[in-house]
Amino acid sequence: MKRVAIMQPYFLPYLGYFQLMAAVDVFVLFDNVQFIRRGHIHRNRIKVSGQAHRFTLSLERASQNRLIVDTCLEASPDRREKLLLTFANAYSKAPYFEQVQPLLETILRSEHRSLSLFLRHQFEVLVDYIGIDTELVLASECNWPLAEGREQRILSMVHSLGGTHYVNAWNGRDLYSANAFQPFGVSLSFHRMNDVCYRQGGGPFVPMLSIADVLMWNGPEETRLLLGACEFEASDGPHLGEM
Repeated sequence: MKRVAIMQPYFLPYLGYFQLMAAVDVFVLFDNVQFIRRGHIHRNRIKVSGQAHRFTLSLERASQNRLIVDTCLEASPDRREKLLLTFANAYSKAPYFEQVQPLLETILRSEHRSLSLFLRHQFEVLVDYIGIDTELVLASECNWPLAEGREQRILSMVHSLGGTHYVNAWNGRDLYSANAFQPFGVSLSFHRMNDVCYRQGGGPFVPMLSIADVLMWNGPEETRLLLGACEFEASDGPHLGEM
């Protein structure tokens, strides 16, 4: 069985994104789709002074009329340097700060102006640190036919990769049906992250923060354990369990 997942690339996404990535053999960064200004492609949250704080990657003329692959980072690195200071101020006392802050510096000081290439480089840095060996594929670099319809396009990509099992995020369970996948020899299941709680510094625990928060407080080994805090539901039944 060859498992495939397909997701838009996000900036320093939450733990569940990496759970899905770790659960498959090939993870497609779906960057030749519309950029969403209010999504997580260029922003996320960390914990600052006990509260959730949104951080944003500065982009040049970002528009929902453009594809992710056609979007660029702002030329000046000044705001990215300020973002590094935000991380430093928020996590200087976290146990893995000395390990994780250099990773964030490597990511944010990347020379890539292309948002797609910047985000792929980000994931390469992070999966290497965490210990995820999933193959990463950038959709815009593949010569895939543009099939009509959401399910048909996904099936086309899965087939092109030799996939036999497609795993989607939990919020897509109303978008895809096993009936559409089965005739093509592809099974379908959905990933759901369990409730996760870890020591997070002062104040109450804030869930669903960026992987940066997870890594600062847990490091690579504990984060790898947290990758298993999830369940997978087959589209043709309610059974939940490990894949």
